[in-house]
Amino acid sequence: MKKNSWKILPRKEILDSNDQIPLILRARINGKYYKHSLGLSVPALKYWDPKNNLIRNNRVSNPFEANKSLSATVARVVQILNDATIFNRSLNKEQFVQLLINTELGSTESFYDFCLDEIGHMKKAGFAKETIRSYESYVSKLKRYKPALAFLDITMDFLRRLNEKMVSNGNKQNTRQKMFAFINTMLNRAKAKGIVKENILNHNMPVKKKEGQRSFLTLEELKLLEDHQPSSKNLRIVLDYFLFACYTGLRYTDLRNLRFTGIVKIDGQSHIRIIMHKTKDEVTIPLIPKARELIPQKGFINQRVFKVRCNQVSNRDLKTLVSAVGIEKKVTMHCARHTFATVALSLGIDIMVISKILGHKELGTTRIYAKLQDRRKIEEMKKWE
Repeated sequence: MKKNSWKILPRKEILDSNDQIPLILRARINGKYYKHSLGLSVPALKYWDPKNNLIRNNRVSNPFEANKSLSATVARVVQILNDATIFNRSLNKEQFVQLLINTELGSTESFYDFCLDEIGHMKKAGFAKETIRSYESYVSKLKRYKPALAFLDITMDFLRRLNEKMVSNGNKQNTRQKMFAFINTMLNRAKAKGIVKENILNHNMPVKKKEGQRSFLTLEELKLLEDHQPSSKNLRIVLDYFLFACYTGLRYTDLRNLRFTGIVKIDGQSHIRIIMHKTKDEVTIPLIPKARELIPQKGFINQRVFKVRCNQVSNRDLKTLVSAVGIEKKVTMHCARHTFATVALSLGIDIMVISKILGHKELGTTRIYAKLQDRRKIEEMKKWE
């Protein structure tokens, strides 16, 4: 690694708005020269002390505050370049400037150590197991790309190269978007704790989320599953709680956590009343007869209603179930929620009612299903061709 050096220089060729000479930092990093404006100026060249990097006393300006800032900058530059030498870290201009302006402590901390520590806090706070597994997976994938990663290494250039690497590895757009969303989450947490001054990903995500094809069952396909007699007890259990989710719009986590205490009578009608895991909002869902018939015999008051298997096993069994009735779609547990919304719209249920049952904060989220219905109409009309 080439030797790094620096120097503070008056920029003699131009004057600032106060007719003074601006001061710049010129750094030589890995054999390349970079200039960085310090936002300070000196009244005239004779007042600049190049040996001590200070502005001499003069009658034009009071140099006390400027010299205080210069001393802090010098100390910061020395620290950055010394750290680069000690840790054998190769700096580029973007990283150097980021370190220079980010005076918060801890910017050289390991990003991975911070992430694993935060994931540990999330586990204790009761975050969904799927979220924890995903976050741990993102850390592992990043380590394969870059075994050691400090906060100072996370620059837009690094993120661009990471995106290019993921593209070359065949990762789809939404897979890459989720990785950057994870990094964004961790940088926001680091900012809240004072480890970094700014999150460079805010309003600057390298990959946008692509609205995917939401898989759902039609009313006819739902009827095929309702009439199906599974070949094993385990498949019957999975089919029952999947259909229950189709009739209620419950997310997988809320379905798994549903207890008998969450099933209440309101005006003589059975309802689900729960606090949604994702939004922490309370929702009340009327139970139609088909949903009530699927509820097992009541056990202990605080017992879970369904013995919901893990998401991976449930999805594997669903693949077996839909294949058995001739449905050629990729169906997962989350498809139940999409199925509820699209079937409810096709039956003419008011979109505001559907939005309330799903627990959507914005009506626009629910309107996505209306668009799906329109898309299906277009696809069906193509049959005329």
